[in-house]
Formats: sequence, structure tokens, C-alpha cells
Amino acid sequence: MKNVDVESIRSKTNNKIGYYNFKEERKNRCKKLKHFYIALGIILIITIGTFTVNATTNNGIINLINKIIKVNNKETTAEIYEMPAQKIYNKCKCDYVITDFQKCIKYSPIIDYEGNESTICYPLDTEFDDIEIFYDKNNHFAGFHITGTKNGEAFDDYLKDSN
Repeated sequence: MKNVDVESIRSKTNNKIGYYNFKEERKNRCKKLKHFYIALGIILIITIGTFTVNATTNNGIINLINKIIKVNNKETTAEIYEMPAQKIYNKCKCDYVITDFQKCIKYSPIIDYEGNESTICYPLDTEFDDIEIFYDKNNHFAGFHITGTKNGEAFDDYLKDSN
């Protein structure tokens, strides 16, 4: 028993344990890195796919996202959406007419009553730059100022209600 080198056995055992811990730590680090790359790849595929679909639909995704507009000089959101052709009643002609495809802005006034929404529609190829809606103190429509492009030409529509 006197020939047994305890220090050598202890040193070798510590080296084996240390090497085993090093290998396990390296495996865990590789697993974490692999999961990170997989998550990054999925995010990139979704992002690139969204841009590709948006480009093929002529910015359809971006145009349908809510847009910041001003109502009585306060920022709010409006829903911009495309409306298909439909049959509506025209009070001036006292008859039903068929509308074209349109791009519409749906918004609510600042003083919001339940179910109180307004809509303004433009031709389908319209791109809006700036939208401003005006209401009076009693929450009655008082006009709008909308700029953008339609039919390839810039427009600046301004309506001030005289009532």
C-alpha cells in the first residue's frame, strides 16, 4: 500500500472529470448555437417571404396596414382597405349604380361614439401621402385634406364643410 501514489490518482481523476465537463459544455454550446441558427433562419424566411409577397401584390400588404392620419390635428389610425365593385343606391339618380373597385379610408372621429365610423373612397390605384380629417366641437364632420397620387398624377383634395 505504500507504493500507491495518491496524488497521481487524484490528479488523473480530476483531469478526467475536467475533460468530461469540458466536452459536455462544448456539446451544450453547440446545441444552443444550432437552435439560434434555426430560429434565425425561420425569421429570415418569414421576412423575405413577406417582402416577396408584398412585391408581387404591388405593395398590397403594406397598403392594407393601418395608416397614421390626423383627426383635428391629433394622430390616430385609419384602416385603408380595398373595396370590390358593388351595387349601391344613388340618391341623385334615384337608382342603383355599380361602383368600381375602390381604395377606402375608414376612420373614427376623436370623440368616439359607439359604431361611429366614416369612410372616404378613391380609385383603386390611389396612393395616399397625407390624410387629415376635421370635425367640429359637436363631433360633426367639418371637412378633410388628403394628398397623394391617383391615376399616376398627384392630387390635393380639400373639402371644407360650410354647414
